[in-house]
Amino acid sequence: MPLLPDANQLPQTCESMDHTHLQQQLAAQASELVTMQAKVQQLEEALAASEARCRAAESTLGAILNSPVAAISYGRAYADRRIEIVCLSAGFEVISGYTLAELQTSPGLWLSRIYPEDLEQVVLPSFEHLFAGETRNLEFRLYHKNGSLRWVSAVCTATWDGSHGWWELIGFFQDITDRQQLLHALRTSETRLSDILNTTLVAITSFYIFDDDRRLEYCYGSAGCELVFGYTAEEFLADSNLWLSRVHPDDRFIAVQFSHQFSPGKIIEQEYRFFHKDGRLRWLMSKIVARRDQALGCWVFTAMDTDITDRKHTELTLSRLNQRLEQEVKERTASLAERNAELESMFRAFPDLLFRLAADGTHLDYKSQGSEGLYCPPEEFMGRKIQDVLPPPAGQQLFTAIQTCLQRNTIVDVHYTLSIQGRQEYYEARIVPYKPDQVLQIVRNVTQQQQAERALYQSEALFRQLFEEAPIAITLADPKTGKIIRCNSLLSEVTGYSLAELMTMSFVDFTHPEDIAADFRSLQQLLAGATSRYQMEKRYIHKDGHQLWVHLVVCLIRDQAGNPLYALGMSRDITESKRIETELIRNRDLFQATFEESADAIFLVDQASLLIITCNQRAVELFEADSREDLVGVYGPTLHKSPLTPEQQFSLFVEATEYGCAQLEVEYLTKTGRSFWGSLTVKLIT
Repeated sequence: MPLLPDANQLPQTCESMDHTHLQQQLAAQASELVTMQAKVQQLEEALAASEARCRAAESTLGAILNSPVAAISYGRAYADRRIEIVCLSAGFEVISGYTLAELQTSPGLWLSRIYPEDLEQVVLPSFEHLFAGETRNLEFRLYHKNGSLRWVSAVCTATWDGSHGWWELIGFFQDITDRQQLLHALRTSETRLSDILNTTLVAITSFYIFDDDRRLEYCYGSAGCELVFGYTAEEFLADSNLWLSRVHPDDRFIAVQFSHQFSPGKIIEQEYRFFHKDGRLRWLMSKIVARRDQALGCWVFTAMDTDITDRKHTELTLSRLNQRLEQEVKERTASLAERNAELESMFRAFPDLLFRLAADGTHLDYKSQGSEGLYCPPEEFMGRKIQDVLPPPAGQQLFTAIQTCLQRNTIVDVHYTLSIQGRQEYYEARIVPYKPDQVLQIVRNVTQQQQAERALYQSEALFRQLFEEAPIAITLADPKTGKIIRCNSLLSEVTGYSLAELMTMSFVDFTHPEDIAADFRSLQQLLAGATSRYQMEKRYIHKDGHQLWVHLVVCLIRDQAGNPLYALGMSRDITESKRIETELIRNRDLFQATFEESADAIFLVDQASLLIITCNQRAVELFEADSREDLVGVYGPTLHKSPLTPEQQFSLFVEATEYGCAQLEVEYLTKTGRSFWGSLTVKLIT
């Protein structure tokens, strides 16, 4: 057994054990304290980063609210229709001319400045929709404080706050006066274009050629048709064969030739002879351009015909003159091409150009950082004043900017336009202080940027016009639920529902129950990416209960990431076409039965070539042929024992044309050489 410790040593041993245990506890607490200090430091760093992000967000929000480009409002609406303005952005002062203090202290001031007709018909009715939870897009006129009438676009939303008993109103406002003025100018331009088309001395026509039967159908003719052709536009619209029937027989090949040469955007020029309505033979020049219309399944042609009879008479004289001038033109062209190559190389080498100018506008030096699209080569500016080099008002505008830059010792930006070789070019110049009596001018051609902005605006306007005025019903719907987001007025006409009613509906609500499943299957394949679009014939249920057939084409509109945003549906009423299709099938079956069961031999013969196209079984039996193939493609008169005389041919043609049919007794030969007499009846089929 171990010996027990001495009683005198026991307290010392216990004291040692307590000291060791205490040191271990202190070490553990110190380690825990270090860990807590690290966590506190991490929390402090996270808090500092969060505060920085909040300050950045506040700065961004302030920049948005203080932007003069658009205006943002926040307010409250109570059950008694009382409006309280809580917050307005700085843009309201630009749009209305009134300060924010004036608008906030007088809640009714904004509504009082709205054009009365727009207030009653656009603004006030929108409140009911807002309080129903809808987002409203409005356009209305507003009297500016200076008295001018401005156009304003607004997007407004309302949210019910049940805890306080009010609606929270948020509005985004933008001055669209310039856009409305451009739309007005566009309408004026279209009216002028129509006046020009109807007063020009050129005949302008537009016509379709359909894929299925190559049928030609006129859809437009200008007033110049009567001058050039002698026939009115109405006569062309009524008779699709009129033009070809008056073309000189030797020139009719152009009708076949151009139909095989066309492609979208390609202009085909042809000269041909045409018998005017007064009987005179005239020379005409035709310029034809084609575009594809997938919806109608046809090509759309626009032709511009000009009477060039007088020109033809002078072509011989002009030809001799052209030969004499040809050499001079070649030499001049070569010289211009060489000069253009030099200029193009210079322009391509430098994206910008830097000038150093004196206070009076004199060009002292330049650095070729870019000279593309300049009014003239940079070296021609040297030693000359800018107001003498550039035409007014651009030259004077830049000279004034130089004076402002030197007087205020600040950078001045100038935007100006110049006409170069008949085209309008846009420029951006930055004037920078250099010395007390000198400045630096950086010039850049921004024509492409201006054109891109204009093209974008025109594209948006075109889309809006096409959507609203398209001859087919167009719908934008949620691709998952089918709920209608936007549609044009033609869908309202087709279904009988108002636009307001359609905005609360899904396409299922007016689709025939038997067609819903097929429509959804196709939509699911579209969403899965199996197809790029689908089309089908389906039935709609009109609001009054009757059914109608439509041809529907559906595709997806996706965002940049490829996610589906909208389902675009385009439907065309084909009820009448379905009825005609049924009638055509019935007539086809009736004709087939009559043709095949007739006791007489019947031939269909091409009028121009007199080749047999087809025949019935009785014809095979009567002419002792083995099958129809022995007769199809045969030249018809070879079945006659003796050829018809010219008088007989002419008599048959005249009688068939005037009376519908003609008869003649003819001696025939069968395939075995047997002859027999038969009664020939000729009827023209168009």
